Amino acid sequence: MDDEDSSNKRLMKMWYYLMVVIDGVKQTLWELQEMRFSTIFDDLSYIVMTIITAAVSCIIHQHHQQTLARILIS
Repeated sequence: MDDEDSSNKRLMKMWYYLMVVIDGVKQTLWELQEMRFSTIFDDLSYIVMTIITAAVSCIIHQHHQQTLARILIS
């Protein structure tokens, strides 16, 4: 009986440690996925801001050219 109890306790400890390892791996994978999402979001935000800045710059330049043309024609 004592050997059986000891064997069961060891088995329960092994299951516990296995669950701890699986939980740690799962948590690590989740954190890596969050980091990857964060990196992608940062990159896309940078690209969108660059496009918006370029578009605004073009609009301002076009407006400036039209204003200058009106002044020179007058």
